[in-house]
Amino acid sequence: MKKTIAIFTLILLLVTMSWAGDVRQSAQFGKDMCVATGDGLFHGIIVMTDGTYYASVDIYDNTATSGAKLIPTWDISTNSTDRSRTLSINPPARYYKGVYVDITTSGTIKYMVYKEDR
Repeated sequence: MKKTIAIFTLILLLVTMSWAGDVRQSAQFGKDMCVATGDGLFHGIIVMTDGTYYASVDIYDNTATSGAKLIPTWDISTNSTDRSRTLSINPPARYYKGVYVDITTSGTIKYMVYKEDR
């Protein structure tokens, strides 16, 4: 059993290392914004809330709030002890024009996008 776990862990580490070279984490943002232009792959997003207010996230294949959505609208509930949410896309979503993140909330939000430029 220990050998099986060790082999599985090694395989997982090698696969993760092979992906890690291409995927980039964006800077931390706090407002609606175009976070990428051009062609690439959208891998996911981490959203950190203020722990008080609900948030709704739309992510578009564009440089503005129009065009095709990369994901359906993502509704985020929050509380004071569970302030962050992660959305991971596997396989990643292809974008052609860019990535625009549109967040609706009454509170304060910070987020980081994981993407791979082509």
